[in-house]
Amino acid sequence: MNSPTEVPARGPLDYLKTALTRDYAKFSGRARRSEFWYFTLFYTLISILAILLDEAFNTYLDGVLRERGAFEAIIQLLLFLPSISVSIRRMHDIGRSGWWVLINFIPLFGALYFIYLATVDSEPQPNKWGPSPKYRAMSGDPFGGHSRQQAVTAQAAPRSTTMGISADTLPTDPEGRKYGRH
Repeated sequence: MNSPTEVPARGPLDYLKTALTRDYAKFSGRARRSEFWYFTLFYTLISILAILLDEAFNTYLDGVLRERGAFEAIIQLLLFLPSISVSIRRMHDIGRSGWWVLINFIPLFGALYFIYLATVDSEPQPNKWGPSPKYRAMSGDPFGGHSRQQAVTAQAAPRSTTMGISADTLPTDPEGRKYGRH
């Protein structure tokens, strides 16, 4: 098996768009380090902005959420599921169960260890949560080592079939002829 090749990273906005739309509450699969950290950066910046807006407009809520302003509460509610899902998928990417996210509940040590885990490089090989979003093994290349155009041309070539079986997969007789193609 050839060594894995790295898939080029997407831009920060691509990761953010994916985390907030397609993967909003997706707890399966894997997330690259860059996806996790760009989402964490966005979450931090938008939370700071919400706090500043709460201070500027004095929107602190009376009652249950006394320490939180209205803007911050809305942001926290909207980003709660995506933050949990991207964290779980990040743990999957390093070969750990999503339950490792709960280590954050251990004061100080838990958060520091989680930060360490979030910085560990992706496992290059597929694991039980799917293929690596960062690495693609050459044998797992969707085009079989060929260019996309060669793969499309090969797929478009007419193939003869016998009862739904491709001629390429028919067994051969002792003389090397394919059965069903006489």
